[in-house]
Amino acid sequence: MKFLKHPVGTVVYGILFALLFYHKSPGLNLLLFEIPLMLFIAAGNKQLFSKGPFGMVYFGTALLIIAFAIHGSTFTMAIHLLSLLTLTGMAIFPHAKTIFWPFLRGFFHLILTPFYMVQRYRETRINEKAKTLAQSTVRYVFVPLGAMMVFSALYAFANPIFSDGMTHGLSWISNSVFAIIPPLNIEFLILFIFGCCITSLFVFTEIGLKICSRMETGRSDQLSSSRSSNSLNRDKEYKMAIIILLVLNLLIAFMNISDIRFVWIDFTWTGEHLKTFVHEGTYALILSILISMALVVYFFRKDLNFYRKSKQLRLLANLWIIQNAILAISVMIRNYHYIHYFSLAYRRIGMVFFILLVIYGLFTVWIKINKQRSIFYLLRVNAASVYIALLIMALIPWDNVIAKYNLHNYNKGFVHLEFLATLSDKTLYTLEASDERLNEIKYIQDTKFDYEEDFISAEEYSAIIRTRQKAFDRKMERLHWLSYNLMEYLAWSRLSENIP
Repeated sequence: MKFLKHPVGTVVYGILFALLFYHKSPGLNLLLFEIPLMLFIAAGNKQLFSKGPFGMVYFGTALLIIAFAIHGSTFTMAIHLLSLLTLTGMAIFPHAKTIFWPFLRGFFHLILTPFYMVQRYRETRINEKAKTLAQSTVRYVFVPLGAMMVFSALYAFANPIFSDGMTHGLSWISNSVFAIIPPLNIEFLILFIFGCCITSLFVFTEIGLKICSRMETGRSDQLSSSRSSNSLNRDKEYKMAIIILLVLNLLIAFMNISDIRFVWIDFTWTGEHLKTFVHEGTYALILSILISMALVVYFFRKDLNFYRKSKQLRLLANLWIIQNAILAISVMIRNYHYIHYFSLAYRRIGMVFFILLVIYGLFTVWIKINKQRSIFYLLRVNAASVYIALLIMALIPWDNVIAKYNLHNYNKGFVHLEFLATLSDKTLYTLEASDERLNEIKYIQDTKFDYEEDFISAEEYSAIIRTRQKAFDRKMERLHWLSYNLMEYLAWSRLSENIP
């Protein structure tokens, strides 16, 4: 692995990246490219696995690249790249306590590394052995080769038979070489440069932004009292906080009573779409919860935590957090009703994870207030929770989950065939349904849902799926094996038996 630390090693690995991805889409090639890099990172940072969040991000990144090789999700690829940048930042800043600042450092490192790499190459000194090798190469390879090219051109111009033979010979050599190494063009050059940049992220770890280090230096989870605080200003802020939290608690209480009555207990679906009930209302409630969290954090940012009268304020703040948690649960129940009657979709799944993060965030704010924790503590634990949530979301092939759930629960929820027909290629085997089953789905749907909108018919859906299956078969036949992912390959294998 020391080879990568040499500039030549970075160039060689850049060429490897270009060879793996030239005229190929990401798939197994990404896994093959990153395995040596991950081993290189592990070998150079063994001591960090037992300290801070490095181990979590390292294994999370490894899981994400494996997941991408399995189901090839674009979302998984995006989260993997974010995780890789965070891992880069942690390799530069090994004492990081939170993953937030290492992510920012990794992002800026990605921008600065190409300039540093060029500077590093310029500063690399060539020793005497290298000079001798270069001189011998010029003397015994390039000079004879140049003479051969000049005289070959003269002989070819003078003799048509020699010209034809040389043309065929050069064509054979060219085809043989380009079968292994693609012809140098702009796309290959861009891939090479990009591969060098990715590799150098984990090699040139001595560069970085000092600001990221300063943001964590001396930071602690525990809040400390400031001796220079103004008692008059603190009294005024305390009174303002009491009034605001008292009024807001009364206001949210009416909201929660209404939701418990009509969302938790007496909810009755009468056939309406529920779009306004869930989407528009939910976004407003989520925004109100986030503002509420920011408001409490603001009041307890400094010395009100140590104020002698803070018991009453802390009681109101705790009540405010509990009521916001009830509001978050109401949002979750709204989303549950939407899934139950209208099946799964991407935003409904994302909403589940988002509400769980909000509830956990409220819990951490409660800890901050009652255990006198710092804002750095909130940043640290919530950044980790967001990373874990994104990791779990990216590991699961949601297209397949949506396709199986929606088609299986057609007797309970609305099946939006037009939406299902747009799911990724790896679901095409799952989305396939016989005419008898489609007719049964249509009968149940027409009985249960009476909408005036024009949705595609079962016959149109079946025709779309068959057309996509044939296009998918042609795509997989042209695709290089390095661009495969496991679930697409399995879907193709199963469909190949039925496609004429």
